Amino acid sequence: MEKNLLQATYWLGLACVVVAVLWRALNAFAGISSDFAVSGKEITYWSFVRGAGLFLLLSIATAGYLWGRSQNR
Repeated sequence: MEKNLLQATYWLGLACVVVAVLWRALNAFAGISSDFAVSGKEITYWSFVRGAGLFLLLSIATAGYLWGRSQNR
């Protein structure tokens, strides 16, 4: 189960990085500033940057847990 969590969080983190970079590139080069408002909250590329950090940190923590558990055997 931990390996599935590791893989899922890693790929979600990378997907968030790609979305954030593309969004920022469109904003910088094309001048497109497409921020969304959902339920009164604004979604910007920073939402994806923070999500990427969260998912990648979770995958690092899971990898550390798996490594530590394999060392005890």
